[in-house]
Amino acid sequence: ASLYPLVDLSIAPPLVLERRRADWPTSRPKGDGLEWAIACRPGIAKQVRRVPTILLGEPSLPLSTLVALSRPGTRIGLAKEVRANVKRCRAVVDKAVENGATMYGINTGFGKLAGVRIPDDQLAQLQKNLLLSHATGVGVPLRKEQSQLAFALRIHNLALGFSGVRLELLDQAMALWNAGYIPVIPQQGSVGASGDLAPLSHMALPLIGFGEVHAGDTVITGAEALRRLRRKPLELCEKEGLALINGTQIMTAIGCLVLHEAITLAKAADKVPLIKKLGVPSSPTFS
Repeated sequence: ASLYPLVDLSIAPPLVLERRRADWPTSRPKGDGLEWAIACRPGIAKQVRRVPTILLGEPSLPLSTLVALSRPGTRIGLAKEVRANVKRCRAVVDKAVENGATMYGINTGFGKLAGVRIPDDQLAQLQKNLLLSHATGVGVPLRKEQSQLAFALRIHNLALGFSGVRLELLDQAMALWNAGYIPVIPQQGSVGASGDLAPLSHMALPLIGFGEVHAGDTVITGAEALRRLRRKPLELCEKEGLALINGTQIMTAIGCLVLHEAITLAKAADKVPLIKKLGVPSSPTFS
């Protein structure tokens, strides 16, 4: 079921869930997971519930939507105008590279090496090296819901169409997220205001076949997750490594969830005195 997240098979007949893999279709049918489920057992469509889809790439997301993105049972997609916007922005990067312009982080080094021009045949390796060199976080991992929301927020930010990434990158990230393969991200390593460089590097590694992801209650490698999804590791193009890690989605995700919990506690604090006041008179033993 994890390979076909459009469908919730938790309410499917046991026969479907207990079928040996050898009895399943040898190849995934065209369409989404619903077609796959029906191929396993005709007539299951009436017993299968579709998972709600949250569209990313809109200018704003309410707190309730952010909380939903941190919980199981949701799926993400792209808003209507996203693909056109992303293609338009990527075309600007491609044209600049084609014209031979020198641009920081695209065909130059980083930091003190900003003045060093990188040969064109090494630009893809430059972006890959950026992720690998910055994935230096330590400590226990963030809670899965924190990583899940942060991953969705990063996809959302890139989907706004200002980062110069390709649609292939967004599709790779969404495939992992929708399958429940959420990157394992160490808690320590961010400097906050300068960007969550280290944790976002860990988040991006599974896209290129490195790092680790949550898979249910276990952890598997990013390479294994892509293999299960029948997807190849992404070959990064100019700007994409930089776009993946220049953001503050880790602290944003943690902050949003803390805010939600604070609001929940505040509402509970308002109700507890009322419950006590209503309950005290009915207790003959209370003094």
